[in-house]
Amino acid sequence: MKFVFFCLVIFNIGSHAFIIKFIYKLDNLYQFSFNTILLFFKNFDISNLAIKISYIFLYLFHGFIKYPISILYLLGILYVIIYKKITYQNKFFLIFFFMQYLFIFGIYILSNEDLVWHLQTSIKRLILQTSGFYLFISIWVLNNFGKKIFP
Repeated sequence: MKFVFFCLVIFNIGSHAFIIKFIYKLDNLYQFSFNTILLFFKNFDISNLAIKISYIFLYLFHGFIKYPISILYLLGILYVIIYKKITYQNKFFLIFFFMQYLFIFGIYILSNEDLVWHLQTSIKRLILQTSGFYLFISIWVLNNFGKKIFP
């Protein structure tokens, strides 16, 4: 059943991309052009990639410091990963966490525009937007320590 759902999602995304690219003849798909992705792989440079990743980590750190609630959920995620407390309830938080940061790194690495400007204007909002979702895993960690917040 999961495989069928996965195939339907891939088919849906592919058909959407086909309609936008070939029927409507639009150059940009999801605000990225195919040429942007091809240009990234054509001009691939490991030092440039390392610089981009270091900037992303720097601005992520700045975003975590600006919003202390994000430090709380980051500690919760780290607790679950380090002590291998992966349960059915918090598995979704971990999947969402890794997918979110995969998305963040993917978007900023593929961007052709000024990376510092992109990071200054958006990374803090991306961190703050998901803080409410991760609050549940922080409460779960606190409850595991014996400090029941909610009965």
